[in-house]
Amino acid sequence: MAKSNIEKSKNAGISAYTSVWVVFKYGDTDINQIYLKLKDAENVADERTKEYFKYYRQLHKNLSNSEFDIYFKNNHKNSTWKATLLDDAISQIKEYVKENVESSHDC
Repeated sequence: MAKSNIEKSKNAGISAYTSVWVVFKYGDTDINQIYLKLKDAENVADERTKEYFKYYRQLHKNLSNSEFDIYFKNNHKNSTWKATLLDDAISQIKEYVKENVESSHDC
């Protein structure tokens, strides 16, 4: 019986060589979900970006489409989610935090 438990535990984890994806945008400092398939992460990233765009489009419905596109590109250029490898997202979080700590000391 003990042997079967050992065999099960050997296969229970994720291989260190498995790519783990997250949905991430510039300025994020937390990671809430991981994905084992790039396509799943890309789909979620696209959906979040569309929802964000739609929300701001509704707020600025008085602007024409071309005016809104210019506004959105200028004011929300870092608000696009993308599928990113977990390791890359962690590196970006570290850089972002470091930049903000350094800039807060400049004041």
